[in-house]
Formats: sequence, structure tokens, C-alpha cells
Amino acid sequence: MELEVKGFIQFCRFLSQHPDRIANNKELEPLLDFCFDAVMNCDCHTGKLEKTNIYETRFEEKFKSLSAVALSEMAHILDSRNNFSEVFVSFPISGEKIKVK
Repeated sequence: MELEVKGFIQFCRFLSQHPDRIANNKELEPLLDFCFDAVMNCDCHTGKLEKTNIYETRFEEKFKSLSAVALSEMAHILDSRNNFSEVFVSFPISGEKIKVK
């Protein structure tokens, strides 16, 4: 079975469940900061597509800059119970998805 985390909003929901694991990894801390910024400033739920697209693009750039070690840690965070054989993070703007597990 596979898990696909679609876009930054779903991704940030996963991160909010494990802030301690993120905070202990210096490379992942900027993603947590990004999520806090998005919650405070995006106003994405009101249908402001242009602003949502800006955050989706920023999220994709940040995620693609992570090292293999950080992606491995991300797999443990996204699938903390080890229920899935594969874990992907997908990006709505480009249509790409990255396998993290």
C-alpha cells in the first residue's frame, strides 16, 4: 500500500503531528518554519489560487533541496507507524512526485 502526500497543506498537517522530530533536524527546520508562515499568511482556504500557487511553488523548491538523509527522516515522519510500503510527496503545480520511501 502507498501513501501520497499531496501539496503543502497536506504535508504541513503531517508535520504538525511530529514537530519534535522536525525541530531535532537542522535541515528540516526550514520546512516547519515554512508551514508556520503558510498558516499565518497564505489564507489559501478562501480560494485565493494565486497565493496558494506561490506557496505550492515555494514548498516544492524547499522539498527538492533536501538531502537523501533528510528525505529518509521525512519518510519516518510521514509513515511513523510503518504502515506503507511506499511514501510519495507530490507537487500540484509541476505534477511531479518524489518517493521518500
